[in-house]
Amino acid sequence: MAKDLTDKALTRFVFQGEVPVLSQEGSIQELTADMRYGDYLAILVYLEQTPELDAALAGLRSAIASKYSIPTTLGYGPRYLHSTGQLHKGGANNVAALVLTAPHAPDVDIPGERFSFGVLADAQASSDLEALRSGGRRVACMTLNYAGSAASGIIELAGNL
Repeated sequence: MAKDLTDKALTRFVFQGEVPVLSQEGSIQELTADMRYGDYLAILVYLEQTPELDAALAGLRSAIASKYSIPTTLGYGPRYLHSTGQLHKGGANNVAALVLTAPHAPDVDIPGERFSFGVLADAQASSDLEALRSGGRRVACMTLNYAGSAASGIIELAGNL
């Protein structure tokens, strides 16, 4: 489903100039407010993986586990879509999903395509959100708009739990 939604989003971009929109919605606090035994928080990251970001995300997961006593999973999109993404969307409805994105700067065109890597990532993230919602999953989406790195935004997010 998410793949089909991504293809539609990219087609809209190519033929109509409609950029995939990732609206801010929800928070970690809202996602965890109604967690039950057996639930888990999936942190779905559409950011460039770096050692600094890995460390910041590990800190976020630790802070969530300490404060809320819930398990978390972590996946970088779009890679997780072919593994744990299937569990989040098609398994038991015991997941709350936090999608994390950031502006793509600099953005790079994909050779032979009429869209950039940033547009592709946003199309995949927005489509995954739509698929999760349509499956009745609890979701939140946060776009990190920090002057520093995405890692500094994650560190700040963990500190504000």
